[in-house]
Amino acid sequence: MEYASLARTKTLNNFERFSKEVARATDNPDADAVHDLRVSIRRLSQALDVFDGAVPAGIRKKLQKSTGSILGAAGDVRDLDIARELIGDGARDGLAAELEADRADAAGRLQRRLAKSAPSAELTAWAAAITLPDDTGEAADKARSVLADSAAQLLRAGEREIGQRATPKRYHHVRLAAKRLRYQVELFREIAPKQADVLLKSVAKLQGVLGDLNDAVRVADQVAFALARALTVLPAATCGFGLLRH
Repeated sequence: MEYASLARTKTLNNFERFSKEVARATDNPDADAVHDLRVSIRRLSQALDVFDGAVPAGIRKKLQKSTGSILGAAGDVRDLDIARELIGDGARDGLAAELEADRADAAGRLQRRLAKSAPSAELTAWAAAITLPDDTGEAADKARSVLADSAAQLLRAGEREIGQRATPKRYHHVRLAAKRLRYQVELFREIAPKQADVLLKSVAKLQGVLGDLNDAVRVADQVAFALARALTVLPAATCGFGLLRH
């Protein structure tokens, strides 16, 4: 399998998915749409990094800036979706109302960001610019090089960040390394599907565990902000005791 052909196909496929998710989230930024938008951005980002020759440098820079700003806005919405999901019916009315209001505000900001950073005319122009890279080598050779480097980065991150002094921030660094490897394996999966699926299963399991920890940390931050407004009459040290209904 030629590298150039794979590079163009995978980059174009991920860009088209991103464009569809932009339109979907612009129309209705519900929880599923926001989640899928974030995933599409991360997959496209890896395609742009791995297959850098498939997109002209100037357009690639614009795309990375655009997707970065959208990812941040979508992350704010996603954090609040997770907070509402984890707290669920256990939240008192005041806290629930604050979370709903925060979510509505964040969704509005996301929609405005999408309109500004990913207008349909530019998306069409960017898609047309995706081309065959100059590299004429084999895809398998590129896969070995890219995936070996990303796997080594994940192992180094684990050795460096996780230990007796591990913190949520350090675990997050490992999570990002795992996510990078996972999406890169997906780019090359058709070269060796069985081997790729074994690796994807292991990395997805690690990513899931670290993702749960990250969600808990982000939810704590969102709830703290909401409580500061919903329960201002209570001392800070005791404001959480009445949070959950028994």
